[in-house]
Amino acid sequence: KYTKDYVYIVPNFLDPQVFHLTRGIKDRENVVSLLNHKLPEKNTRFGLEVLDDVHEEVPDLKVKLFGVYPKPDRLPDYVTYFEKPSQQLLRDEIYNQSKVYLLPSLLEGWGLTGMEAMTGGAVLVSSDIGGVREYTQNNVDSFLIKPNSKDDFSTRIIDLLQNDQKRTDVAKIGVQHANQFNINASTKMLLDAFKNERINH
Repeated sequence: KYTKDYVYIVPNFLDPQVFHLTRGIKDRENVVSLLNHKLPEKNTRFGLEVLDDVHEEVPDLKVKLFGVYPKPDRLPDYVTYFEKPSQQLLRDEIYNQSKVYLLPSLLEGWGLTGMEAMTGGAVLVSSDIGGVREYTQNNVDSFLIKPNSKDDFSTRIIDLLQNDQKRTDVAKIGVQHANQFNINASTKMLLDAFKNERINH
């Protein structure tokens, strides 16, 4: 606004050799994954409350909860906890096993785990917040919901778990869109920005 300089934007990225699809999208159990985090903005407790409601309607629900912290106390039997999972475990045993990835945060700079999960074929159900909007298209490759809208979150997840055709259609688009945010594309954008600056100055 004040300097009239052109602003280059290089988006966050993933390494496609690390995060990618390793198994089919269609034949998956009713698994939902969720990040465990102590920051209140991550809204983990709310996410678990949502999944408790989902479990009442989908009794065979399995939740894969992961994070860098020790296992939380008093988790339901249907929740499996992964402490400090490696990138390979995160990819193969969590994202690529999940039908849905729940991101209930109130605030995100980018929401990288949501994008990681999309590359693994999990449908992202997220709070409609900045950061996440940078790499998603609501109702196309993901579903964005008003933060803390418990009934809307649980209803959407239940629908996806019970409607395989809708889920697989959205998941396939999600894989394609998330894969556009890769290290090779962002590197090229950064190098092009340097090149253009040298030419213009």
